[in-house]
Amino acid sequence: PLATRPGVGIPLADHISDDWRRVTWLEPADNPDDGNEASVRDLASGELVYTGAVRTPVEAIVPHVPYGDGEAGLSAEGFALAGDVHVWRGDLTPADYTAPTPDGRPPTRGFAAERLARAICADREMLDTAGVTAIADALAAAQVTRIADAMARVRARHPRLDTAVVTGLGDFIGVRAALQAGLRVIPLASVLGDAAARCAPAASVALLFDDAD
Repeated sequence: PLATRPGVGIPLADHISDDWRRVTWLEPADNPDDGNEASVRDLASGELVYTGAVRTPVEAIVPHVPYGDGEAGLSAEGFALAGDVHVWRGDLTPADYTAPTPDGRPPTRGFAAERLARAICADREMLDTAGVTAIADALAAAQVTRIADAMARVRARHPRLDTAVVTGLGDFIGVRAALQAGLRVIPLASVLGDAAARCAPAASVALLFDDAD
């Protein structure tokens, strides 16, 4: 059941993606959970993608981003997180950015821009709004493509899969990845509501107890 691990056992479709703050699970609905070995197995199979909407360091998403007429490498110093990308682009609000920021400053859009600039060892005097947007857009697109590629790996083993049930704080990433992978999308929020979909494991426990009654 979903109560055991997010992404398992939702009987709405054959496939579910649950994008947390830092990970994305891609699980066929009938996949069993085999305990402590599950994460290693899922990383090896592509069913676990260690990328998420807030905590993922930007250098773990892609090694290079646009800068000027070319590219710049990302410093491996944890100067910016995925949360900075998605707050800058408007897919998350500052209130959604629940992890500590790398520089300890607030998770506002302005400070997110400064952190993204710092990720290429620049600052806002060197990087204008268009430059920050180019970096954020490249990171967001790479994250979507990485998850979509993992979905393709899972579908190659389970050809019957044609639908993704997407939930979590980063459901917008899951929706874009599923569409890119050619899947039909069912947002879990459309069934349970936004609040329940963002805490799907707890909501599933409540539903299981309700069913038991």
